[in-house]
Amino acid sequence: MNDRASFLEFLAAMRSDFGAGALAWESAKLGSFLEAMEAWATDSSLPVQANPWRHAADLLHAGAFYE
Repeated sequence: MNDRASFLEFLAAMRSDFGAGALAWESAKLGSFLEAMEAWATDSSLPVQANPWRHAADLLHAGAFYE
């Protein structure tokens, strides 16, 4: 993911996944989703992505699946 179009595709895929029941999501409620994003951003030792689209996607993905 390196541009707006691929980020929008990623968002559509996340929305579709969530709409299908989000059974695999660890954080299916907004509060837990935001908490997971914050925890991942705090705990991650990975370097921040230089590409803002990729960085935003990483944060959103972490919000759905980080425990």
